[in-house]
Amino acid sequence: MKKILVFVMMMAMLCGCSQNKTVTTFMLTRDNETYALYNTEGKQITENDYTYYKEVNAGYLINDKDEQVGVIDESGDTIIELGIYDTIESINSMFYGYNDVSQETTVDSEETTDEVEDRSGYLSDNLDVLNSDGDVLYSASDDVQIMQSDLPVILEDDTYTVLYKDGDTIYSGTDKISYVKQNSNGTYVLIGFEDYVKFYYTDTSEEVSSFDLTIEDSGEYNIIATNETGVILYDKNNEKVIYIDIANQVYYIIEQKIESAYFDSKNNAIFLTENDTYIYSIGHELIKLTTYYYSSSIYLERSGSVYGPHTIYNSDTTIDDALVDMQLNPEVNELNSVIYPVYAKDQGYTYYDFDGNQVIDTYYLSAEAFDENGCAIVQLQDNSYTLINSDGKQLTKSTYFSIKYIGSSYYAVYNENGFFGVVNSSGEEIFAQEYTELPENCIVESNNTIYLLLIKNGRTYVYDSASDMKEIFSHEGNVILNPKGYFVVDNTYYTIEGEEIE
Repeated sequence: MKKILVFVMMMAMLCGCSQNKTVTTFMLTRDNETYALYNTEGKQITENDYTYYKEVNAGYLINDKDEQVGVIDESGDTIIELGIYDTIESINSMFYGYNDVSQETTVDSEETTDEVEDRSGYLSDNLDVLNSDGDVLYSASDDVQIMQSDLPVILEDDTYTVLYKDGDTIYSGTDKISYVKQNSNGTYVLIGFEDYVKFYYTDTSEEVSSFDLTIEDSGEYNIIATNETGVILYDKNNEKVIYIDIANQVYYIIEQKIESAYFDSKNNAIFLTENDTYIYSIGHELIKLTTYYYSSSIYLERSGSVYGPHTIYNSDTTIDDALVDMQLNPEVNELNSVIYPVYAKDQGYTYYDFDGNQVIDTYYLSAEAFDENGCAIVQLQDNSYTLINSDGKQLTKSTYFSIKYIGSSYYAVYNENGFFGVVNSSGEEIFAQEYTELPENCIVESNNTIYLLLIKNGRTYVYDSASDMKEIFSHEGNVILNPKGYFVVDNTYYTIEGEEIE
């Protein structure tokens, strides 16, 4: 029986951790073969005994050198002993424990076809459900069948029970359950039945109280996008989308084949098909987007003719013959403001608003849309770039060979020799043009603090934005600041204060 191999590249896994979770421990390796648990002060908590690990809600799912699987908590204490189960799977604050899963479950020969069909997907042996303390809540048996869905479904005495969190019951009833889906943090739970779907909102920490909805529609839906205002479900087989409005506790069914969906920065629901992009507004038809948009009621429609005229939609106003002899971006882009760049034929780039008026008199060789800082990068002439605000005011004291937005409120500014410095969104110079390389992840947030990583002649420098860009660490070579709060140089580790972790 092949043991579970929970190999997750350390940096990729750790970088995905929640920024809001208080960091107390992390796994480190010296040889890329074995790992040990350390705390944030750099103290080693466990031996170098683990060959694979995965961070879970209760702690760490681990394999040892003998390929035995178990679970430890964030202090290194045992939750599930190594070797008890062949395979362990984490589900929120619970676990599935499997033994001898290669064996097929048998059924009683006297059972009817309907009885066997009702139990399909449910195991009657070799499976335990455990809580976050490692206590067994249910064991599969002839009397207690378990379906290992996104949440455990217990079938006992013709009653279906869905467990949630640490073994609490979120649903119990006699209607057969086909599937259970949940999002990554368990805030949204979806239970599918033969003729309907139940949706649960479970986050009691927000202003919206917990609630559930019965969706009168059949099908197998997946949760494909979520945010604090809404949830998007999709049934691929039936090509149907369901949008759930969290605040008003209602849902809308949209007949549309899509490839994916997401919420943009202003909570607009965006649907992507193979070739097109749509924006959805609650209770309205889908709107096909072709270029810049601000919301579902403020957007531009690009003409089939490159230089227009194009159509402006501004709330209840539609301007059909706007932007004559203007070229719009052929890619769909969300705007951070109601000002957008256009290319005026034979004149250059400038900026217009959604009333169809030019709002900046200057014409540029190139111009980008305004970012979340209210800044736009424009090209005044060959190799001469600057930042402007929405009034067209130049923010930088001088122009630069090129400018690149690097994240947060910072921009890399380059000279003709390839050296760069950093300015902020006010145009103020933070670092002089003496750096030679920009790391791929040059902006990192750890414990709600922004750090900036820059390389000068092969040495990486780390600066703390909360301490007036004080240098807190530097080292030869490539330095990675892990969001959990430590530095990595090859397989050597340092605390946030720069002390080597032995």
